[in-house]
Amino acid sequence: YNHHNCTTICSTQSMPSLPPISSLAAQSKSLSLALKGFLGVIILLSLLSLIPQVYSFLAVTPAEVVPPRTRLWKLVTSSYVESNILLAVLNVIVIGLIASGIEPVWGGTKFLEMVLVVNMVSVISVVLAHIFMFAMNDDLDILFMPFSGFSSGIVSLVVAYAQAFPQTSVTALSKKIYAHSLPLLLVGLYSILCVVGVFPIATPLLAAFGFIWGWTFLRFFQVRNGIKGDHSDEFELGAFFPQPIRPILRFIGPKLFIVLRFVRLCPSQNRSFSLTPNNVQTSVQAKRWMNKANQDLDRQLKNAPLSSVKSSS
Repeated sequence: YNHHNCTTICSTQSMPSLPPISSLAAQSKSLSLALKGFLGVIILLSLLSLIPQVYSFLAVTPAEVVPPRTRLWKLVTSSYVESNILLAVLNVIVIGLIASGIEPVWGGTKFLEMVLVVNMVSVISVVLAHIFMFAMNDDLDILFMPFSGFSSGIVSLVVAYAQAFPQTSVTALSKKIYAHSLPLLLVGLYSILCVVGVFPIATPLLAAFGFIWGWTFLRFFQVRNGIKGDHSDEFELGAFFPQPIRPILRFIGPKLFIVLRFVRLCPSQNRSFSLTPNNVQTSVQAKRWMNKANQDLDRQLKNAPLSSVKSSS
């Protein structure tokens, strides 16, 4: 594999766009059996949750994840239950569109691994947020408000898509919006819909934590091609925020990382950004990242339709 060819192909391709929903049926054929089963489970659980007793059994209530009424299974099941079946179908469509691009690069196991981990950690974070709101307001009803939904999964998958295809864009109101801008826009959209009464407070909280924990998982924990995390400058947290805010995040980020590493929420980062000849470890790391990028591009080219390859050449 020639790195010069990689550079030539990437430079001659036009900026990619998200695939249209109309192509979902054709693209769904390429999804793994495990992922198709996962999408079926979301639809099934959402249909069953139309029965009030089933919804109460699957949705999480903050008061029920602490003793004496400990029902820990809800920390897992609540993410895959939507009280609105139309929203569940929309989630399945979005997951299918994103998975059609990511799964050929990652593999089905890595895709489901991220969804399961980020969703559960996000639900735990929202439960803790409800407990904090109860402590601040002394309103017992906050602890008995059931919630569910896949908003954390949707936002985290958009973060993953932005990592894999950073130049992807969508057009809205005659403006081109790149993939790195979508997670924050989605969190804002969920928040606006919460203010107008469409969603409960838990939905934008799930979306926000899905953004944070999705990026954290990909940045520090996911292992692909023998490399743990993605420490590239292009995937820094500030890349997902507007340009004026990025210097602030770059100032806060290293200090926050030290705190998270101290409480063991993030692993130690054993690398230097220096590319001097004396830094052998960094040179090896750079080669590993180059090999990883080449392998990912190989997979994308092998899974791309022949027509799209011809049109890009």
